Amino acid sequence: MKFGFALIKKYIKKEIFFFVFFVEVKTPAALFDSLKMNRTFELAERVTTDPDLGCSAVAFGQDVLAMVIRLTNIKYAIHIYNIGTFDLKDELEIDLCVYHVSVSKDDKALFIGCNDRTGRVIDIKTKKSVTLNGHSGPVFCIIPCEENDVLTSSSDGTIRRWNRATGECIRTFTGHSDWVRSILYDKTTKRVFSAWDDKSIMVWNAETGVKIGEMRGHGDVVRSI
Repeated sequence: MKFGFALIKKYIKKEIFFFVFFVEVKTPAALFDSLKMNRTFELAERVTTDPDLGCSAVAFGQDVLAMVIRLTNIKYAIHIYNIGTFDLKDELEIDLCVYHVSVSKDDKALFIGCNDRTGRVIDIKTKKSVTLNGHSGPVFCIIPCEENDVLTSSSDGTIRRWNRATGECIRTFTGHSDWVRSILYDKTTKRVFSAWDDKSIMVWNAETGVKIGEMRGHGDVVRSI
């Protein structure tokens, strides 16, 4: 086993900075993860060679990689690649600023967080979408929850759980007093972890929306979890 740090790429003009902590383990799963990471950097490099473009977010599915590309300040595209072949499978253009993207477990749907205070669930094949309305600020993070649900977090200080098929808000998690920048869902414990601007991480019961804990110790804003 080998531990280390690797400085991968720094694109000053596009403000893209990759800094990776890696663990090298000689197992098929680890080798596959390493391959996926290498392909991500190569794909990002392709995009960022054009000074008018920028890669703002990436997300892995089982066999696909979704990459958010900034075309202009108000127009974004999402490129969907086959991880194994490097082929561009599909692309979507969106007249919104896209802050975050994730992929459904079956690789059939994209979840995006936008600056217009909505989340979107997009069927990759049909391009049909369901809009998640309810936040009063931009949606910074959107992730899968249980089979038919997604979670979002926003600058309005809330986390929301939605039915991804209908767009219905099932539950609102309140307790933050500032921007909630990132969320994580643990299926085993059914807990939600949220990072926000007061330098802490909160822990929630995903089924009830009740806060059950808080982690403190950081000296600055927690931007990702």
